[in-house]
Amino acid sequence: MKPKPSSFDLAAWLESLGLAQYTQAFLDQEIDRETLLGLDSDDLKECGVNPLGHRKKLLAAIQVLAQAEPVVQAEPIVQAEPIVQAEPIAQAEPVAQAEPVVQAEPVVQAEPVAQAEPVAQAEPVAQAEPVAQAEPILGTAAPILTPAVPRAVAPALRTVPAPVSDPSTESRLSVHAADAILRRQRRQSAVASMIIALLSIILVSLILAFIILPALVKESPVIVSYSAAVAADEPTPVKRISDSIQRKPSRPSSSSSRVIAAATASPVAVPVPDFDVTEPSMEFGVGDDFSEGWGTGDGDGTGGGGASFFQQNIKAQRVAYVIDFSQSMKGDRDRLMRKELAKSIEQLSIGMQYQMIFFSGPVWVAGDHVSMPSDRKSATVKDARFRYEWTSPSNVYRWSPKGRRQVPDWLPGTTAERQKSLGHIKKTPLVAGTTWDNPLEMAFAMKPTPEVIFFMTDGAVEGIDTVKLARSLGQKARSKRIVVNTVALMEPKANAGMKELAKTTGGQFTIVEKSGKVRVVPVQ
Repeated sequence: MKPKPSSFDLAAWLESLGLAQYTQAFLDQEIDRETLLGLDSDDLKECGVNPLGHRKKLLAAIQVLAQAEPVVQAEPIVQAEPIVQAEPIAQAEPVAQAEPVVQAEPVVQAEPVAQAEPVAQAEPVAQAEPVAQAEPILGTAAPILTPAVPRAVAPALRTVPAPVSDPSTESRLSVHAADAILRRQRRQSAVASMIIALLSIILVSLILAFIILPALVKESPVIVSYSAAVAADEPTPVKRISDSIQRKPSRPSSSSSRVIAAATASPVAVPVPDFDVTEPSMEFGVGDDFSEGWGTGDGDGTGGGGASFFQQNIKAQRVAYVIDFSQSMKGDRDRLMRKELAKSIEQLSIGMQYQMIFFSGPVWVAGDHVSMPSDRKSATVKDARFRYEWTSPSNVYRWSPKGRRQVPDWLPGTTAERQKSLGHIKKTPLVAGTTWDNPLEMAFAMKPTPEVIFFMTDGAVEGIDTVKLARSLGQKARSKRIVVNTVALMEPKANAGMKELAKTTGGQFTIVEKSGKVRVVPVQ
């Protein structure tokens, strides 16, 4: 029977795979079915198949194509007698040397045909056709040509399986190389996994150490104490702290020395040892100004700070001076006021805060610039940041702010700040007008509020009941817990209102007579 010649349509095969775009490239490389079965990944890349997915797809299809029509190689029949006496077959092709099978899978050795009949007695086939087109064996690089044999021998050739030679050296090397690469990759993956696991353990350990160790390590506070020696025959005095204000008449300022200190809250308590002083100290002074212990008297100690103004002695940390700078203060009143105010500022301690508010018709803070036109019905106050306007329907009384209101800031009781204030006291000119409520309202608005206000004026406000006005201002001050000490300077008309203001707020009242004599008047 004559074998059917094979036909292979490369373009149709590529199109069935959805890769028809490579048809021309394969044709340019003269790829036919036999060459196609021997292609590998590098060959496909050389043919222009660069995407890895296309190459994988082609290699899988080539493998399926190779397994579709396996060809069994015909080998000479074992123990068969050579064809010696057979007549030559007309037009028969000589038996060609079979090419070695490359990359062929090993085939189980078939058992030899022991009882094959000799071909010597076979009738010669005159018109035997040569097997011209043999099917290629799976994985071979070149087709194996089957020699032309008589028809009588053909059945034996088809029924006897032929053994296949062992894989070539190149095939074995490729398998070994692939195994070596796989083993190396596995080793590298194992080493990388171990390193990552080790680093993860170290990182988790460090995090836990930072979280747990601070909780385990506790620092014990160091307590420092001091115990002073106490004489056995003398009882230990018990000191009591009173929240009430006890006012005592002060001695002349020359009888005591100023103590510079600050009263501040501290989170650490430090014990103060007691020492027996056998010799009096001339540095710190003695007397009622200091009372018992440090800073608990009416002077400049650390027990609360102190100030004095026209024989009014107070203990406070924040003190506001509201002083009359109207033109009616000319002469002795002006000189006496500036002298007493400068002395009071000089005696302030460093730990205190203070401010000086000057008033006439307008109100301003010491150091501001005040300008007033000739009609005296308006005024402008300028500080370092803003302008403040004041107006009046007359040229003396009933002044009121227009627009922005000025709120003074507290000044520290440092030496430099007090020296600057002394310059303002000396250089500030007198201005026309008189008012009581505006300067006190400005002092009430300070943040934090003053503890004590020294309010001094030389006259009453015309057309206004000063007692009623003083009572109203006193109630505002008392609601803010502000004590207002008043000083009536050489003007009896202001006495009633000034006394009422001091009485309402729990303050002190002092009258300065025309002779310059200062008299403290009880308000109760």
